[in-house]
Amino acid sequence: MLDVDDTFAVMHGGQQLRLLNAHHDEYGSRPIVELKGKGSFITAVRPSA
Repeated sequence: MLDVDDTFAVMHGGQQLRLLNAHHDEYGSRPIVELKGKGSFITAVRPSA
């Protein structure tokens, strides 16, 4: 079983690929994390703008 989840990571300064998240009222990235089984990390993908 695979668990695909996204999370919000706050970014400070003018870093590339940062996006405004209106819900959090912060700039950051929203990487997509893929986990296997009981939480074993597989990969993380950071979507580009």
